[in-house]
Amino acid sequence: MQPGSGSFLLNDDLQPISDSVSIFLDYCDRAASRQDLTKLKRVANKAKKQISRERYRKQESADAAQWRANWEEIITTGWIGKGQTNTLLQIFVGYGIVFLDLESDKLVEFCLTTAINAPGYSQYCRHQHEIEARVRHWVESTIRNKCYSAYIRGC
Repeated sequence: MQPGSGSFLLNDDLQPISDSVSIFLDYCDRAASRQDLTKLKRVANKAKKQISRERYRKQESADAAQWRANWEEIITTGWIGKGQTNTLLQIFVGYGIVFLDLESDKLVEFCLTTAINAPGYSQYCRHQHEIEARVRHWVESTIRNKCYSAYIRGC
C-alpha cells in the first residue's frame, strides 16, 4: 500500500474498499487485536520444527546413501596401484564404524579381513608384512580422535 501505486485494500469478495494507507493500517490493527499470538507462535514453531525434521531426514538419507555407495565402490575396487594403503584403511575403518556400527576388536577384524581380501592387495599393498599393525593404528587413532560415529537410520 504505497501512496500513488494504485494499490487497493480489498474486501472478502475481492472488491476494492480503499486506497488509503491509514484505512489499511486500521484494518491491520483490528485484525491483530483478534490474534492469539501465543497460539500462533506455538503453531508456527511446531510447523517449523516439523519441516526442518523432514528436510533433514530426506537430505541425510540421500547423503548417507551416496556416501555409503561411494565407500562400497572403493572397497570392492580395492588397490589399483601403490601408495593407497592409508586411504583404503581409513575408508575401511570409517565404513565399519559408520555403517556397520563396529567397535574395537570386531572393527579390527573387519578391516583386516577386508584389506587382505580386497582386490589388488597382494599385488600393490607394500605393507602386507605389517598390515595388522597398520589396521590397529588406524582403528585406535580414528576412535581416539572421534572421526566417525555410527549412522543410525531414521533419526
